[in-house]
Amino acid sequence: MRNVMKARGAAGAFGAMLVSVAMSAQAGPPVKLTLLGCKSLAQGEVGRILEAELGARINTGDRPETTEVEVECLGVRIVLRVRDPITRKGVSRQISLEKQQPEAHTRLVALAATELVLASWSELEFNPRPRVEPEGPVLEPEFSAAALQTVQDKRTSRGLTGQPTAVRKRRRGDPPPSELRMVALASARKFFHRDSRLFLIGGGFRLGEELTNLVSWSVDGTTEAGETVDSGSEDQRSDSIQTTTIGAAVLFFHRGPVLTARVGGGLRLAVTANLGSESAAPGTSYVVSALGWPLLMSSVTVRLGKRALSELSVEGSYSTDADRNIAGPWGALSLGFGVFL
Repeated sequence: MRNVMKARGAAGAFGAMLVSVAMSAQAGPPVKLTLLGCKSLAQGEVGRILEAELGARINTGDRPETTEVEVECLGVRIVLRVRDPITRKGVSRQISLEKQQPEAHTRLVALAATELVLASWSELEFNPRPRVEPEGPVLEPEFSAAALQTVQDKRTSRGLTGQPTAVRKRRRGDPPPSELRMVALASARKFFHRDSRLFLIGGGFRLGEELTNLVSWSVDGTTEAGETVDSGSEDQRSDSIQTTTIGAAVLFFHRGPVLTARVGGGLRLAVTANLGSESAAPGTSYVVSALGWPLLMSSVTVRLGKRALSELSVEGSYSTDADRNIAGPWGALSLGFGVFL
């Protein structure tokens, strides 16, 4: 019986040792806590919260892999300092407990220290290989892995995404994410009606902007004029046509440092005026019609400097205004110069 009890005791001790080793293997990097002049704070409670929040082991020794957390109390002002041998840097932060209840001071200081340690370790995600090598000895990879795992576990426990969102810094010379542009246009429009020939020239203005990383908008107004020759009539009647149009489009774009290309569609409305013909009495009549629906449009903007730009655009659609001899397909080309507002 005594031998059985000894065997059970040995098995229990061995199991406890295995559990202890497993817990040590799963714990985060060791942390050393020092409080300076903090009579109102319970060091044991601060350490307990640090251990719970970081999954770390509070260590009182001077092992080289230990992250040192120093809390200095200067009245209601608390100075937190972290010396992090894993990322080989030191960080500090000051907080004030002036407006906090005294019974909450210990927990608030512990949470603030936890956040500072996590902020230091998070560099392992965003900058694992600094371009300028920090001073100090390089630790074994398992310590960096444990610190990185602690950061990721904490983010997951707070309901955040598993992977951090990388924020690309704008390089010098890159265009801002959104720019409003105003362009003065010279335009030409050709109608391909089977019984008449009409070529309009004129100009106008365009306003546009890139809204997101994919979609942009533009609105413009143009006034154009020309003559149409009705080849289907015996007397080859010629009419003077003037159009005032308003167009709006939504476009997908791709932007580089100099060039921005767009393609999309929209609508163009026209007020068409027949100013009369050579064979008829002078007179003017107006009609409002959809000159383009749907309207297909493509444009390219060239950045000429910080504010100046040049823009080339082409568009095409189909008109049903047979009374003004502008029915059928048409295409337009415009060239403009403008500024970013």
